[in-house]
Amino acid sequence: VSIFIGIPVLQNIFLTNGTYVAIPNSTLILTEFISQITEHWLLITIILAFCIILIIKYIHTDNGKYKFDYFKYTNPIFGKAKYLIDFSKLLKVIYINMQNKMRLQDALEVSKDVEKNTYMIDTLEKSINNVYIGKSWLEPFENEKILNPIIVEMLKKSTNNKLTEITEKVIKYVDFEIENDTITISKCNKI
Repeated sequence: VSIFIGIPVLQNIFLTNGTYVAIPNSTLILTEFISQITEHWLLITIILAFCIILIIKYIHTDNGKYKFDYFKYTNPIFGKAKYLIDFSKLLKVIYINMQNKMRLQDALEVSKDVEKNTYMIDTLEKSINNVYIGKSWLEPFENEKILNPIIVEMLKKSTNNKLTEITEKVIKYVDFEIENDTITISKCNKI
């Protein structure tokens, strides 16, 4: 409010008194910018509304949904926490199915139905394909470089040894990472 009212009022006071006071260029530029916004506010509002509508329409396409889901995992504020939450959910489903003597590729296939994020589903499909051709199911997750390397190494060890105890520890570690990220995000929001 003081920018809209204060700067023009000061300019007028200096001009009516006949005194010459140099107003900084940055202040003059800001004043001109704000006056242009106030003159053309309707056009700016229409353009912004149009851009928002276009973005929403794009997000509802397959490519847009995929990119938006990828953004959910890579944004600097809460992306890692969102990825860890979804990966934890996925890992728990795989773990439960493996305990019930289900094959890994079937456990991964069932996990796909639990997940809603198209980016995570795509990574899961790559993982399933890897299992069918004899590669590691973790490779697509490792290539994403979103997961903590400790989690990847622990999962590699559990896959190689087929030990459910290690997988259970990995789930606890992922939940611990989620808790830490949540605390960090909440501290950032308080600032």
